[in-house]
Amino acid sequence: MKERILLIRTSALGDVLLALPAARALKAARPDAQVALLTDARFFPLCAGSVDELISWRAGVLGEVRARRFDVVVDLQRKAKTVALSLASGARRRLALEKRTWGGVARAALGRDAPSTRAHAVALYCEALRPLGVSVPSQRSAAPRSERLVALAPGAAHATKRWPPERFAEVGDALSAAGWAVALVGGPGDAQALEAVASRLARRPAVDARGLDLPSLAALLARCALLVTNDSGPAHLAAELGTPVVAVFGPTSPARWTPFSTAVRPVSLALACSPCTNHGGARCPLGHHACLRELPASRALAAARELLP
Repeated sequence: MKERILLIRTSALGDVLLALPAARALKAARPDAQVALLTDARFFPLCAGSVDELISWRAGVLGEVRARRFDVVVDLQRKAKTVALSLASGARRRLALEKRTWGGVARAALGRDAPSTRAHAVALYCEALRPLGVSVPSQRSAAPRSERLVALAPGAAHATKRWPPERFAEVGDALSAAGWAVALVGGPGDAQALEAVASRLARRPAVDARGLDLPSLAALLARCALLVTNDSGPAHLAAELGTPVVAVFGPTSPARWTPFSTAVRPVSLALACSPCTNHGGARCPLGHHACLRELPASRALAAARELLP
């Protein structure tokens, strides 16, 4: 009978996408195993092909997990809800991501977690899978693109991770002047950031793709020769699709969160106060937000020109 292994990573978009290289490495290390991923159903179209089976995180999922009688459960999130599910799963073997000590978990619950820079997120996932014979896989490389289309993604879940809209507009105008069509991309929650960039562009974007669902966003990014973005979900989606990425970092750690691809250029001022957070926040702890406010468009443009054909 095949060994049955369950990976748990319920959210968020970028974290789930960064778990996929580790999932594929597990499949390579255990080719005879049946590997399932428990995640948000919204991410299913992006995860298909990386594992054998997808299970939706929802009310009542514990009963399904117990009924499947998994041999191994690997918690790649290590939140209270996923720890509880792993403990109650009935699996004979349980593994977990060790991103923090238990003291760090307690501090994180109070909003006082220090930023982790010890290793890249993919390496941390692979550490959890090491007892199953998994090592860190090679990064994906860029896929050829024939369309002269570049995308700007100025949104981010947390305000401190958003590069000023005028900088995105400067990048868009320079690339447009060089003959590239510009697409503005983002989800429903990015409307304000997208409008702020659109209103500053010298010309309206060639593609105004606001409020896309994930499959549509993936289809558009797969056409692009480049994405310029904050540290956000679209950065990791583009890397997973083989689209080159310029990723702008401020309060978070490039060492941990740079998209997992050879065709990525992280851009950061690397100030003494950065990184100051693992995931971003509503405001700069020091009140100046210099890490992004003072980062010039020229830095991102130089990185973009390195990646564009």
